[in-house]
Amino acid sequence: MAGDPTSVTGGTTETYELYKKALGDKLLNDKFDQIKTDANTWGLVDTDAGTKGYSGTADKTATGIYGKNNAKGETLTYALTLPAGTYTLTSAHREWWSMNRPMTAVVTDAEGNALTETATLNLSGSSGDIINSLTFTIEEDQVVSYTVTATGTQAPVISWLAVNGKAVGSESGFFNKVLEDNGGLTLAANTSTLTDDTWNTILKVSTQWNNKNDYHATITDAQNLFGRTQFTLLADVMIEEPSSDKTKTAMRSAFTISTGSNRLHLLTYDGKVGYGVDGSTKGVSKNEISLGDIAIGEWNAFAFVYKETDGGNGALTIYVNGTKAGGSRTSASS
Repeated sequence: MAGDPTSVTGGTTETYELYKKALGDKLLNDKFDQIKTDANTWGLVDTDAGTKGYSGTADKTATGIYGKNNAKGETLTYALTLPAGTYTLTSAHREWWSMNRPMTAVVTDAEGNALTETATLNLSGSSGDIINSLTFTIEEDQVVSYTVTATGTQAPVISWLAVNGKAVGSESGFFNKVLEDNGGLTLAANTSTLTDDTWNTILKVSTQWNNKNDYHATITDAQNLFGRTQFTLLADVMIEEPSSDKTKTAMRSAFTISTGSNRLHLLTYDGKVGYGVDGSTKGVSKNEISLGDIAIGEWNAFAFVYKETDGGNGALTIYVNGTKAGGSRTSASS
């Protein structure tokens, strides 16, 4: 982020290039930053904002923009054209000069009406970085504005901001459907399904152990199904006793949902849920919680309910056969 994006060496930043490589066409902005004009759809409205000096842009919070005047009421505003849908706008703020820098932040619609509550950002030399998230819904395509306003005598600052959300009509075609009955699973090599009069299509993993990436199924369109701040996964699972490698209990998992190094291992053979990063053994979570006694050789009904609040880590609550088994703070996010 820069007050004059054209002045940045190379016209980009390390962080933007990393996100661009990771997200591909899911990243909608083709520049790390720009000034808003009539010819584009988003950008910084203020043409007089300053840029915090920097020696590199690998730490995306070490630099950013600040308002021209150290005065109460000074603002920084980004305008963003968004289709109808629900979005979360997240911004980061660092105090670079050890000052007291109180601010407010709000998202408004094209008419200036507030779409969110006004957040209070008590930034100072001792506050540490402040990450602010505001969620809002718009019923029609329009330009929304994100405005940070100084409430003290120091200019407002923004290190970076990002918008993530779902436009109306962008839901996965597999949402609220039985995946195995509706083409929602992509089978790996040596994986098969069978048909049952009661359960219809069943995915059966019968191998004991392999390291060839076989014997599993990938959930089709997983990003749209799980790349969100909350979701519920309903599943009926039967765990059968293995005939070999019986000590490999933690490495057998019914589901794995991952965002890079952070993973949810949902229902291991030893009746646990793993979360966060893997431990010393690959494929085994560093953090685990027990779900109690899980019946072996019988069908068990599971509901995995995941929710993130205000940009924080997620909370996972699990129900087994209709009874709440427990919940845990996790570090896996969408």
